[in-house]
Amino acid sequence: MSQKISLKRSNDILDDVTFEKDDLFNRIWFGKSLLNLIEHSENESLVISINAPWWEWKTHFLKMWKNYLINEKTKKVIYFNSFKNDYLEDPFTALLWELVKEFEADKTTTRKILDKWINVLKGILPLGWKIWARFILGWDIQWVENKLEELVEWDIVEWIKNALSEYTKHEDIVKAFRETLEDIIKDKWDIIFIIDELDRCRPDFALRLLERIKHFFEIKGLYFVLWINKEQIEKYISRIYWNIDATKYLQKFIDIETILPSNSDRTRKDIEKYISFLFNKSEWIFSEKLEAERNHIIQVFKRISLSSNRSLRDIEKAFNYLILIRKSTGHQEYLSWTLCAILVFLKVIDIKNLIDLKNWKLKKESIVKELDIEQIEDRYKELILDELSIILDIEIWDELIAKLSAKWMDDSYEDRKNLLYYHINLLESFNIA
Repeated sequence: MSQKISLKRSNDILDDVTFEKDDLFNRIWFGKSLLNLIEHSENESLVISINAPWWEWKTHFLKMWKNYLINEKTKKVIYFNSFKNDYLEDPFTALLWELVKEFEADKTTTRKILDKWINVLKGILPLGWKIWARFILGWDIQWVENKLEELVEWDIVEWIKNALSEYTKHEDIVKAFRETLEDIIKDKWDIIFIIDELDRCRPDFALRLLERIKHFFEIKGLYFVLWINKEQIEKYISRIYWNIDATKYLQKFIDIETILPSNSDRTRKDIEKYISFLFNKSEWIFSEKLEAERNHIIQVFKRISLSSNRSLRDIEKAFNYLILIRKSTGHQEYLSWTLCAILVFLKVIDIKNLIDLKNWKLKKESIVKELDIEQIEDRYKELILDELSIILDIEIWDELIAKLSAKWMDDSYEDRKNLLYYHINLLESFNIA
């Protein structure tokens, strides 16, 4: 039975990553600084944002930090993936559920929470609150309804419908909610509430989440750490509240802004370590005939990554294209993996490169310049240049075709044009966002 290779994007990070074994970019010092900031702050509650552009491995760092906090045992930790919850109408429901889960072993506390938060719940839960409460929380619906009947005399469904858009104005309800939550946390433990993937949510959900944190959860002993792409969040604000200053509006909800240390200053060693991580993580599998070429493929991929100065995002996309080629071809003997490595980077840089190459408009010299092949200082430069010559230099083709065709070509690919077309057609069949 053939082994499987994951085609998932690398933001699907395993939960057990740690600084000790998975800190590719030496960010442990930043994680320790964040904890020190929280522990030594005079503020009794904080909302901290950590800003980073996409593809900076925010989630990878975040989960390492979460496990570091758990091991330190100084505070309770809640991890909340906001993107996985943005199908909900209002984020309050999901935030509340995460807190309730921390106390679910204590039924008395859970009942106390519900008893004192009932005014908030009836104003915030959507019309399907009974289904949510019964099947997600496992609450006794009859008991809840009895409590609601003590509080209101009119039809509860109609009340909820009218209250959904106005509940933030109910200052007495908000005050009772916050006081109750503060009393419970004070008797238990401080909580660091980590919010991930905020910049991938629906714009309205992302902004509501910020607003709910500010209005309902800004209490003693509760610390929020928000992982955001600030530029993207400000675009959300401008899209929804078009006539306000997005930067100033965002500042209303955040006490301290921090920046995730960039991996843009990575060294050659960092890149090589990252590429090795990708290959090892994906359990790169070859047939027996190609197993001997595994190291060669990795080294060629590393050389092109380094010479062309690609970002981590580009490197990962190029790598994922190699995986797609590997998994979509049942017989690899006629594939040139060196050529594949060249082509995947050309596609990542600009899809038009493949179109021009297929139409014989992209010359060898242009490819060498695009990928900066001349910067490679060892024998792999000659291997890559030879591969390009085999495909693109007419005078070299006749000399080498007889020697090389038996090694990695099928009889149906007997000329250089068909060989190139075959590889390009493979790549054109897939696209990675």
